Amino acid sequence: MNEDKTDLPKIGLFGRYVTTDGLKRIESYNYNGGGATYCDEFMNIFWDYFVKSLPETLPPNGLTILGFICSFLSILILLVYSPSLDQRLLLPSTLAIVLLLFLYQTLDAADGKQARRLKLSSPLGQLLDHGLDSYSTIFLTTIVCGTCCCGWNFATFALISIAQLKMMIYMWLEYHCHVYRCSASKFLGVTESQFFVMLLLLFTVFDNYNTLHMILLYKVTISDLILFSIGIFGIFTIAYDILLGIRVCQDQQSKKAASLEVCGALSHIAFQILFFASGVFNILPISSFYVFVTSSSIIALRMNVSAFSKDQLPYLHWPVLPFYIGSILLFFGPVIFDMTASSPKSVLCLIAIWNSLYTIDFSVTTISDICSHLGISMFQTSSVNSVNKRKDDFVQSKDITISNIYSQSSNEDSEFDISKLKLMTKKGYLQDEISSRAYSISRSARSKLHNRK
Repeated sequence: MNEDKTDLPKIGLFGRYVTTDGLKRIESYNYNGGGATYCDEFMNIFWDYFVKSLPETLPPNGLTILGFICSFLSILILLVYSPSLDQRLLLPSTLAIVLLLFLYQTLDAADGKQARRLKLSSPLGQLLDHGLDSYSTIFLTTIVCGTCCCGWNFATFALISIAQLKMMIYMWLEYHCHVYRCSASKFLGVTESQFFVMLLLLFTVFDNYNTLHMILLYKVTISDLILFSIGIFGIFTIAYDILLGIRVCQDQQSKKAASLEVCGALSHIAFQILFFASGVFNILPISSFYVFVTSSSIIALRMNVSAFSKDQLPYLHWPVLPFYIGSILLFFGPVIFDMTASSPKSVLCLIAIWNSLYTIDFSVTTISDICSHLGISMFQTSSVNSVNKRKDDFVQSKDITISNIYSQSSNEDSEFDISKLKLMTKKGYLQDEISSRAYSISRSARSKLHNRK
């Protein structure tokens, strides 16, 4: 049986990103959150008030993008003033980052509430929200390391990798458990983590910078203890989530598939070790950071789409193969291939171009597929049902008016004036549909007049 072409997913520069069956499954998708923490429940008072003060003409996806811009500006300020992550930020820069992070947190919470308020919740919102969060999560972790002046050392790499892996496991867990977890318990979740980053920044503002680097024992500072605690807790929660996801799988085949999916995510971390160990961060920190972030976010985006389309999660993500090859070249190149000092720039440039092209094509094509299939738009502010109701009411009112003209023309025993109908349908939601109805009524009127004569 031939499929309707309108239901086929579009072909992007790198192929299709959603299957035909995946598009159909999107229609029945329902987002399930993993529960709120005590801090979430307290902040909901402010977030609800904030959302109620927003105009209904403000689209939820617009809030999501505004929130991402805030998080992007915060990491941009850090990298401009401390590209090597080992310099203390000045007071204005620190306060600006804190303000931007608070705005990001508020907008990140408000977009979903605005969507529910306008009855616009859809997989498109999840694609944007979780997709952009895959970047923002890394930004926040990097800000923590920059606040502690770690530099691009092993601690920074380890914490960023843990944050990346945790984001991937959250999406993997939603794929298997149908619940997106945003918290480890009632006491600790995403909101608490965001507040921790803001408080840490404020702590350094009030002349407490030296306190962070105060030696406790065996050259271990307070900042070392903080970062170590974050890392250990992150590893523990990742291990717990992986075991939980595998336990949910009902048969051995699904358990094996789930395990291979996790191995795919872990293999990405292994190649990141080569990338970091090559020392490229010390030479080109900002370019390396861009490649580092976009490579892992490509995996997060693909896993995000699989989570709500239920398309098979891949074991190995081929779009990041250039990053894997580049990591091998950067690490082994100086020894095996006798790479020159300019070679890392060329490798990073090629990977950055590839990642940018793939991310843009993936985002544009997938968003277009979802919007086309569900009959929605990126920045709409009215639900499909409410729009259809207004259209039906509009058509009904036009039909009544058309019928009145028809009755009037019949009573006057005169020719039907089609120009009146054209004038009526010149503006409106469904001009073609109304015009066709007007034409049908006009033919009926003319036929009746002809029979009279």
